[in-house]
Amino acid sequence: MSGQFLSKNSRIVYGPIAAFLLSIPIIVWWMYTNIHIYSIGKPIYQDGDMFPSVDPKDSYTGLFWFIFAGMLWCVLFMSAMQSFATAYTAVKWYFYH
Repeated sequence: MSGQFLSKNSRIVYGPIAAFLLSIPIIVWWMYTNIHIYSIGKPIYQDGDMFPSVDPKDSYTGLFWFIFAGMLWCVLFMSAMQSFATAYTAVKWYFYH
């Protein structure tokens, strides 16, 4: 049965690939934003360290978690929409075939 479905709807395999490719810019944006959030504050230089550390404030930690939750929501929403489209296509094919 699944072989018949895939033979009639062969383009359905591009859904997960498209969802993955669409999530890459969101993850890159999240990393870029985290670098900027981490760099906010006063740098602390210590002997023997190549890079200075930054003393974060609590508000910046909250901002990090807010942006992290937003990134997860966007990526998981795209994944859920892709899963829904696949399930809808399979159910429509099964009952109207």
